[in-house]
Amino acid sequence: MIKSHKRTYAGRQPTPPKPKIEVRKAAIKLYEPHPGQWTLHQSEARFRCACCGRRWGKTLAAVNEIAKFNWEHPKWMGQTTISWWVAPTYGQAEKAFRVLIENFDGAIKSKRQAVGQMTVVWKNGSVTRFVSAERYDNLRGEGVAFMVIDECAMIVRAAWEKVLRPMLSDTMGSALLISTPRGKNWFYAMYRRGEDPTESDYESFSFPTSSSPYIPQSEVDEAERTLPSDVFAQEYLGAFLDEAAGVFHGIEACIYGSFETYNPSHRHVIGWDIAKHTDFSVVSTLDVDHLRIYGEGEERIQKVVPHLVAFDRFNTIDYVTQTKHVAAAARSYETYVLLDSTGIGDPIFDLLTTYGVPCYPYSIQTRSKQQLIQNLAVGIQTAGLSYPEETTILQQELASYQYSMSPTGNVQYSAPEGDHDDCVISLALAYWAAQHPLWNVNATITAEDDGSDTISPI
Repeated sequence: MIKSHKRTYAGRQPTPPKPKIEVRKAAIKLYEPHPGQWTLHQSEARFRCACCGRRWGKTLAAVNEIAKFNWEHPKWMGQTTISWWVAPTYGQAEKAFRVLIENFDGAIKSKRQAVGQMTVVWKNGSVTRFVSAERYDNLRGEGVAFMVIDECAMIVRAAWEKVLRPMLSDTMGSALLISTPRGKNWFYAMYRRGEDPTESDYESFSFPTSSSPYIPQSEVDEAERTLPSDVFAQEYLGAFLDEAAGVFHGIEACIYGSFETYNPSHRHVIGWDIAKHTDFSVVSTLDVDHLRIYGEGEERIQKVVPHLVAFDRFNTIDYVTQTKHVAAAARSYETYVLLDSTGIGDPIFDLLTTYGVPCYPYSIQTRSKQQLIQNLAVGIQTAGLSYPEETTILQQELASYQYSMSPTGNVQYSAPEGDHDDCVISLALAYWAAQHPLWNVNATITAEDDGSDTISPI
């Protein structure tokens, strides 16, 4: 017989029952939305398009949307929740990043800011990334549960169709598209879907600036009185115009072909906008004799259209290295360089000539800039030039380029505050050279600007 022996320990107390743990979810404090923002937040559509007038409050509304989504969804489909904020440029993404940090710092575990991407890790483990769509092909990768696309009218169609939209597929993610309109581009097409009652996944909203209680009506009235009617309609009423109230119309129609190597039977020209301070140097090379093919079969026709065959953009490189780079490009395409000679451009012009490169200065003053930009605007509107689809940054700069009226009534052209226009100026210089060729390298063409500034080579 086997006996059972139980060990006993003198003084041992029975194990007490485990205490009940009360689980409480931490809360974050969101903002107080105005009536228009509240309407946007109440929508449950998977894809929401908000067409807003300037200063309506779309950025603050979207920042609260993304914070609320991440806080309520630490996990998505069994994985750590990833949300994205996508903006046309790094600078615009950085502004939204700062707004989120300022409003929700107490709910954030860590934050990281690096060139090209900013990341927030929330205390519940979920992640929000802020990225630029300038080089959208580099964004391919992870699945995203929720996405805000900021000023999406200034982002090229291919970024949404080829990269951003597919990132929402395996996650069945949702997106909030916010923008002031820029003509009837792909954002307009998305907005129209939200107006279609058969598109149950989409809902669209239109919010003029005046619907914000924080913008005095007197300010709106002043803008209406002093701005061109199309600019006011687009920027303050959020109206989709047949052509954007910007400078360049027909940007998508100029997308064609690809970058190409030197064709010895063709003429080429180079436009160089030289970096100043934190700007970029941009070198644009046009094939002046490029043939563009239209139509197919019997309807196929060919037309000579200057085409962008090479495009370089760089910064933080010393001027001597930049000049050597441009000189090498000029030799490769056996052509001359038209460069912005304003400011630092004057000594750079002298340096370039020491390398034996034919080059000509273009002094960008008020009147000469008007002529330069208006010449490019006509070329783009009439599809008088073309550029490859890969020129995303160029297309975004063209789309956002704007004009204003000076107190004296003169038209002034510029990029939006905080943005760059280096690509625009470089292409404009190259196209000016294509339209006003100086194949005789010894030629000197100047014109007087009201008897004062010299404009060359007008």
